[in-house]
Amino acid sequence: MDFVVDTGQLADEGLSDVFLTQRPALRAFLRARCVQHSVDDLLQELWLEVQCATGPVEPDPLSHLYRSAHRLVVECGRGASRADRRSARRLPELERTLIVSRSALETLRGLGERAELVFRRYRLGGASRLQIADELGISPSTVEMDLNRAYAALVLARAVAS
Repeated sequence: MDFVVDTGQLADEGLSDVFLTQRPALRAFLRARCVQHSVDDLLQELWLEVQCATGPVEPDPLSHLYRSAHRLVVECGRGASRADRRSARRLPELERTLIVSRSALETLRGLGERAELVFRRYRLGGASRLQIADELGISPSTVEMDLNRAYAALVLARAVAS
């Protein structure tokens, strides 16, 4: 493995000196744990942490750097999983096409003006249920009821169309 180093000579060096000396090994450490395009970003983030570090550093600066690099990898993974969950909630292109289609619009209009507005604000506008409830002066449960009615009507319209 190319990220294993001899730490005997590093004890007298400062944190930034150790970082600069061990940069290739730290890069290999990060590359082994995360996707390639984020390695440089994480290495830069680690460098910024080193530059902003105040106070005493533990006796072994190299272990401090590796622990910090590991923490950055974990945080990056958490952020990626959050981003995956956000994109999973986004409207798939096929569903967007269905909503915009004429029959879907007619179906939504048949539910009434408020239900259509609630559905459009939530699914197409990206507003939360609480935001919609506040904007329209209705309860969140009414927003939920309107959404359920709209979903049921669209499913029925899609079933009839196929």
